[in-house]
Amino acid sequence: MEYYFPLGLGAAYTPKHYDVQHNPLNNAIGQSFSFLLYTGIQQYLRIAPGWKLEGSIKILHYSNGSLAQPNDGINTLTLQGGVVYAPSQTLPQAKPYPVYHKKWQWLVASEIGWKSYEVNSGRYPFYNLSVLARKPFSFSNQWVIGTEWSYSPALREEIQFINRMNETSIPEQQSLLAMLSGVEFGLGRVSIPLLIGAHVYKPKGMGIPLVFQKVGIRYRITDQWMGSLLLKTFTGRSDGVGWGVAYRMR
Repeated sequence: MEYYFPLGLGAAYTPKHYDVQHNPLNNAIGQSFSFLLYTGIQQYLRIAPGWKLEGSIKILHYSNGSLAQPNDGINTLTLQGGVVYAPSQTLPQAKPYPVYHKKWQWLVASEIGWKSYEVNSGRYPFYNLSVLARKPFSFSNQWVIGTEWSYSPALREEIQFINRMNETSIPEQQSLLAMLSGVEFGLGRVSIPLLIGAHVYKPKGMGIPLVFQKVGIRYRITDQWMGSLLLKTFTGRSDGVGWGVAYRMR
């Protein structure tokens, strides 16, 4: 029995996105450009030399990362089954993994992004600063825990909008504080963080969910510097995409 856990991140083009005059019912996609994220589980059962039964479950998510509204996104669940044939071949002998250090490593990461909170509201920036502790559990994979502070003029603009529309007086706060945990899978210079976060400080009266997810990609530029692209979601609904850099302390 073999198991695989695919994960993909890409881009999509939607010609018939939301338009207030020509396509007002499309609440899923608010602009032409969207992000695509998929993950799942694949299982293979060997039934004969070269032959395998295959079954998989995959989840696909399309959204624009709140760059434009509406942004309900599209989530699809696919089931797949079949028979796979692979001609027998001699595989090269596997090389042993080099020794890896199991000590904790510290990572300081920053991100910047833009988001829209309402149709035709414009885009406003947000900034994230994270301090993460990472502990390897294999040559290329690591456990991750840490904290993240967000400073968001976009959140302030949204609070002002809600106060005007509902005649409320929610304090115009711009900060969020959260705890993060998860894993980061590595392959050469590329790594894929899969994180779950919980807000420990957030504005009251805004309905911001307690739990969120962050997934994306990091690219190691040097031994200490990395570039990153991370998507924050609330159980399938994207909240924002942050572009950033990270520094690994020695």
